[in-house]
Amino acid sequence: MEHVYPDPSPGPDRQVESQLELLRVQAVFQTLPEIDRATFVLRVQHELPGDIPIPLTKEDKMEAYREAKRLMFLRTIILAGIISFSVIAALVLALIRAAYFMPS
Repeated sequence: MEHVYPDPSPGPDRQVESQLELLRVQAVFQTLPEIDRATFVLRVQHELPGDIPIPLTKEDKMEAYREAKRLMFLRTIILAGIISFSVIAALVLALIRAAYFMPS
């Protein structure tokens, strides 16, 4: 009796699923910014590191400095708002408590 082994290649349903998955991945890939797509291709196809150091120009350094300064200012404003809200809430609660427990 001759042994019959099943074909190890994927069936038509699995081939269709793989093709659909590839199309979905390609669609998502196309939504990425060009620099991210290039980094991905260099890393996957050419096995290059994704973090190749590039010297910054003075304009780039100034832009990074301004953005950091803006974010620090924004963080300060948010923290000041949170602290102010907390102090006001504590004062309101103290006034409510004082009014509630005020002797008649």
